[in-house]
Amino acid sequence: MRRILIAVALALCVAPAAAKPPQRVMSINLCTDQLALMLLPPERIVSVSWLARDPALSAMADAARRVPINHGASEEVLRARPDMVLAGTFTTRTTVETLRALGAPLVEAPPAENWNDIRRITREVGEALGERAKAEAALARMDATLNRLAAQQPAYKPVVAFWSGPGMAPGAGTLSDAVVQAAGARNLARELGITGFGTLDAERLIAAAPDLLITAHATPEPSLRSEAARHPAIRHRWRDRMISVPEALTSCGGPFTADAVVALRAEIDKALPNGRAR
Repeated sequence: MRRILIAVALALCVAPAAAKPPQRVMSINLCTDQLALMLLPPERIVSVSWLARDPALSAMADAARRVPINHGASEEVLRARPDMVLAGTFTTRTTVETLRALGAPLVEAPPAENWNDIRRITREVGEALGERAKAEAALARMDATLNRLAAQQPAYKPVVAFWSGPGMAPGAGTLSDAVVQAAGARNLARELGITGFGTLDAERLIAAAPDLLITAHATPEPSLRSEAARHPAIRHRWRDRMISVPEALTSCGGPFTADAVVALRAEIDKALPNGRAR
């Protein structure tokens, strides 16, 4: 009964779609949060998800502190009465399904797994927000960065492995793999034939002997992910060849993901000043 009452209330209270660009935008997904914060002034953002303020996850954490936050609940949409809601295709599904059933103004953005995904999703969200020019400008900056790095590809492409302990490793078809390739390196998981996310354990890692390990980015709080790199066998073999990239730049795909490539390239150059480890 409570859900029925919420649905009826939403039907009565969510602002209808308008021909002009939406002036009251609410985002309930970390990835759409960052696009909204990138493309819109704060006064046009009703709220973004609470995750957008976490600097460990969000590239737009500073901007997110200038707007209210939400937790993706239907009740919050009811109270806010946005004229557009931005959501992801795999998160806050109860709220999304309710909004879709009601015909509320809703834009769903899937995760970006490569540069073309980033271009397409950024353009689609920019179009929906009435900010296509800003979206194109952000993409132009991204492409300029990628083109500059492509022109500076190293003669030797080191093999790197994502390592946060035994478990899931990003292979071909993932955003992490796209970042590695753009940085002029080779992803061990791809080299091992992994597509999507596959398993990589310590024995397989040691046998493959990648040049560098990309470990969890340092945070003030200890975690199993950060402790994994301290395994004696791992620490001994790669003691000066562990690098990291801020997760905030890769947790979601956006024009800012080009900054992850710049950061990774700098880390590789610092760890391998002579171009290779072996």
